[in-house]
Amino acid sequence: MKAPKNDRINTRLPAHLRLGAELLAGKHGVSLSVIMERALAELLKREGLTEVPENELVSLLDRITPLTPGARILEISKYRPDLLSPADRVWLAQLEEEERRSRHPLQPDQIEQFYNQEWGAWS
Repeated sequence: MKAPKNDRINTRLPAHLRLGAELLAGKHGVSLSVIMERALAELLKREGLTEVPENELVSLLDRITPLTPGARILEISKYRPDLLSPADRVWLAQLEEEERRSRHPLQPDQIEQFYNQEWGAWS
């Protein structure tokens, strides 16, 4: 099985942050990308997203990474609702309303269909 490729993001940084990142990259003999990756990994750790809770086998981030968007939002709402964006909260409210109208919980494939109808196709 082929390892998944890393995702690429483009971002703008204030000049002083870019300079600081360049200084750290030079000091540690690594690229700017590595410095950015290390900084983000540290923030994720500090926020508890990469820690494996007691009696669990994986971190929350590892748990939600393979999930589809609708399932991901539901999982986050169970374990760390503080991480939900305002848009996620709106979608959850709409999902709950849809389930009330249909008088039963939606199945996983129905949840993704609802997500795609409401928020666009997931790739």
